[in-house]
Amino acid sequence: MLKAEPVRAMIDETCNVLGNSLSKIEQKIPPELTAALNQNVYKFSACKTAAEMKEVSSLLKDSNGGIKSFNQFKQDVDKLNLTYNKTYLETEYNFAVASAQMAAKWADLIQDGEEEVWLQYRTAGDSSVRPEHQALNGITLPANDPFWDAYYPPNDWGCRCTAVEVRQGKYPPSDSRDAMKAGELATAKPAQKIFRFNPGKEQVVFPDKHPYFNANTDVKKVVNNLALDNVSAEIRKWAATNEQKRYKYDNLETGVLNLSARGLKDASFLYKTHTHSAEEKRIFIDLAKNAGKLNLIKSEPVGERKDLNNLTDSKNIKNKKKRGVTKYNIYSYTYNGKNYEIGFEVIKEIYEQPSYVKVKTL
Repeated sequence: MLKAEPVRAMIDETCNVLGNSLSKIEQKIPPELTAALNQNVYKFSACKTAAEMKEVSSLLKDSNGGIKSFNQFKQDVDKLNLTYNKTYLETEYNFAVASAQMAAKWADLIQDGEEEVWLQYRTAGDSSVRPEHQALNGITLPANDPFWDAYYPPNDWGCRCTAVEVRQGKYPPSDSRDAMKAGELATAKPAQKIFRFNPGKEQVVFPDKHPYFNANTDVKKVVNNLALDNVSAEIRKWAATNEQKRYKYDNLETGVLNLSARGLKDASFLYKTHTHSAEEKRIFIDLAKNAGKLNLIKSEPVGERKDLNNLTDSKNIKNKKKRGVTKYNIYSYTYNGKNYEIGFEVIKEIYEQPSYVKVKTL
C-alpha cells in the first residue's frame, strides 16, 4: 500500500511539513549534510505513514471481532488522524527544527577537527527547563568525548538545550565518566533512550531508534526503495533543467566533463540495480561543482573487464564503440567523508561522462 498513489501523496505531504524544518537553519551547511537530513526526513515520513496505516487497519473491527459501520470507522480514523497529523506532527516538527539546527551547528563547529573544539552543554535557563536537563548544564568536554555521541542536544521532545563552543581552559573540564552517568540519568526512561544520538555526527534529524523505524523487513525494504526513487526523481529533474551541459576541468584527461541530461539518464547511477545509496546518486550533482577533486587512477581499453567470448559482453562492447566510447578513465573522488571510485566513458577523446560509481576501500 505504501506504493499506492494516495499513500505516496501522504508521505510526500508529511515530508514537506517536516522538511520545512531545514529552512529554519540559521547558518550555511554543506549540501551533502542537507541531502542526508532530507533523506532521513523522507524515510521517517514513510515509516510514520506505514505505522499510521497499520493502526487504521486495526480499527476496522469492533471489540467482538465484527466489522464496524462506515460511520463508526470514519469517526475512529478521524481521531487517529488528529493524533498523528496534528498532535504528533507538531511535536515532531518542533523537534526536527531543533535537531536540524544542532546538526548544522555541529558541522560548523568541527570544521577544524573534533579534537580542536571544546563544547559546553547549556539549557535555556528558564523555569521550564527539566530537572534532568538542568543536571547536564555546564558540562564542558572536548567535542571528541563520547559524551557528545549520546547526549548532544536535543535530548527529548521539546528540548531547547544547546551546546556552545568555549575556549579551552576558560571553564573547568568535566569528568567524562560523571558526565556520561548524568546523561544516562537524564534519558533513563524507555521513551527517552531513543534520544541518545548526535544528529550532527550521524547526519540525521530523527534518531534511528525511533519506534517508527522499527517496522518489519518488508516495510523497510519498500521505504528504502521509495527513498531511492525520490532521490532519482530529484536528480532527473536537476538533469533535465541543467542549462550548462559540459564543464571544463584541467585535471580531466580530456578537460571536459559531460553532465548533460541525456548523459545522466544513460549513466547507470540513476538505476537502483547499479546504485544502492542516496549518496552515490547525489554524487554526480556534486561533481558538477567540484570535479576538480577528481584524481585519475588509471585508464582502461573498452572491454578490458568483459569476456570477449561472451555474446552479451561482445554485443555490449560493439554498442559502446558505436557510441564513440574509446576507453574508460577511472578516478577517485571524496564526497561527504567517503572515498569513491568513479568510472568515466571517454567519448571520441573529446569529453568524459560518468558510467558507474562505487565506494572505494583504501
